[in-house]
Amino acid sequence: MPEALNSVYAQDYGDIEIVISDDRSTDGSIEYLLKEAKLRNNLRVIHPPHPMKIDEHWTFVCENSNGEYVKLLCSDDVLFPNAISSQLRILEQYPSAGMISTKRNIIGASGVTFLRNRGMGRLSGLHKGFFAIQECVHAGTNIFGEPGSILFRKSALFETLPWNANQPYMLDIEFYIRVLKTWDIYCSNSTEGSFRVHSQSLTSQVHTKHATQFMRLVSMLISEGALKISVRQKILLFIRVHMLTILRSIVITAILIDNRFRSKISHKATNFYGNFTG
Repeated sequence: MPEALNSVYAQDYGDIEIVISDDRSTDGSIEYLLKEAKLRNNLRVIHPPHPMKIDEHWTFVCENSNGEYVKLLCSDDVLFPNAISSQLRILEQYPSAGMISTKRNIIGASGVTFLRNRGMGRLSGLHKGFFAIQECVHAGTNIFGEPGSILFRKSALFETLPWNANQPYMLDIEFYIRVLKTWDIYCSNSTEGSFRVHSQSLTSQVHTKHATQFMRLVSMLISEGALKISVRQKILLFIRVHMLTILRSIVITAILIDNRFRSKISHKATNFYGNFTG
């Protein structure tokens, strides 16, 4: 949490409203946040009226934002200092774009970077929404990235709410697709943040479900007439999605192993220091 929040404080664009929703945390986060809120006039801490699932929580915090542009940043992710200003400048330049997507680095729990400049596939610049949907489907993965990589135009965001976790591994891409049925998208080649993988993140869990849910999303788009692919193309896509799922699982497993290794090293170093000084 502190690293994510500090990355927002460090933005070179000053007029930012920070809305943090605390869903009955028990790890000391709320005490930290309330202390921060006393120090900063632009930070507001809100609480859901009842325990919420992830999609309900994302919807709740979005609905409580007041800015003309909205970014949803999860508590473990990090923005680079120019992220807001550069993304906002582009959305102001292209009023038909409901969202902008940027590249991101993939980091482990300790902050070590494992993959750089990920995302966008073949897309660059302004694109029609339906074209971007087709490119994402043919890529066989979410090329737009996690919510921290996205800045939404508030009107596009609010007309698309709520987030929908009926297929939890498609939570983000399913929402983007609904935005793109109406709006254009700007795809930036700039890397403006980091997405963290750790053992508690949805990304690290049961990767095989990703392929099944992605193909279910493709079938839905076909039935709606939003996507046209031949039977042969669908078979090839099925193979591609499963191969990408296997590769993703390998990468995530490697990151989690590294996380555990670094945690053990850090714990041993702490014990050594404690024993030595004691």
